[in-house]
Amino acid sequence: MVKNNLTGYHGTTLLRAEKILDGHSFIKSKKKTEWLGAGIYFFPDIANAIWWAHNASKRCNDKPAVLSVQLRYFDFQMLDLDKPEDLCKLSHCVQDFLKALAKEGEIVPDFSASEIPKLWCFSCNIYKKKNPQIKLIAYTFETPQETYTGFKYKQRQFCSTDNTIISRICKEAIK
Repeated sequence: MVKNNLTGYHGTTLLRAEKILDGHSFIKSKKKTEWLGAGIYFFPDIANAIWWAHNASKRCNDKPAVLSVQLRYFDFQMLDLDKPEDLCKLSHCVQDFLKALAKEGEIVPDFSASEIPKLWCFSCNIYKKKNPQIKLIAYTFETPQETYTGFKYKQRQFCSTDNTIISRICKEAIK
């Protein structure tokens, strides 16, 4: 079996970056609105990580920082929601989970149109729980930015659920 190797960029603040480098690991984000569920987020494009780092630094009154990593995983450990077959796997898993809840008389969560990030997070967390071999989820999100030609900018993200697939953590020079 061949391991895949991707470079990911994590935008954060300088203080947080130093803690990550000192501990050689990341802390999973667990908010209920994490787009790809609980985990550690990376961009394949450093420009997106720099943008994120600048926003985080303003909120925390700290300097921005970007860390690069190698994400090493086997095919069976990744759920790529840009692939129709993987998106179907996620959908069927969540549908089966909700049907089982209803059958057991449990309360079935209902997400309104304004709670789409919560639905995304819930769905990805359920899938990861039912499929513990999944260590990485990827998806390309549309941004609200449009170009002069009408094409929208897109932003691919990776969510790692496990520090064991993360290696070679390095601080990147940014402006």
